[in-house]
Amino acid sequence: VNFELGAVVRGEVAVGYISQSFDNAVYGDIHGFGSRTQVEWFPTELTTITATAARGIEDAGVVGAGGYLSTDFGLSVDHELLRNVILSASVKHANDDYNGIDREDNRTEFALGGNYLVNRNLGLTVRYYRTKQSSDGTSSGPNYTVDRVVLSLTTQF
Repeated sequence: VNFELGAVVRGEVAVGYISQSFDNAVYGDIHGFGSRTQVEWFPTELTTITATAARGIEDAGVVGAGGYLSTDFGLSVDHELLRNVILSASVKHANDDYNGIDREDNRTEFALGGNYLVNRNLGLTVRYYRTKQSSDGTSSGPNYTVDRVVLSLTTQF
């Protein structure tokens, strides 16, 4: 379903039942509720708040697991400080529940950044990301924290 409520809120919501089976019976089947949601709220003409949620089946690159059920939630804010300066902040959380092995990963990411539009075709972006993962279970993966700073130059025509 796509919707728009005046010039204040717009979004898309998709829900259903998802299932995946494997030729190798060792992995078993993965199934459950699936969804994809994005809702944008425009509290002012200069600010956009976006909420996202998704649940789906992903292929696993882990020995013993054919796939995992991934559940993600996110919230982001974009604000046009000046015509050519856009500030952004976001938080995301992901849960990956592996099929066939005892493993569950939880990941949280925070991001802050800004875009400086030099002209109509050239922009400069800087972003800081902090990602933290914790993994539980007998086949648990790595626990880690990663800090990244990304500086990019973008062109558009």
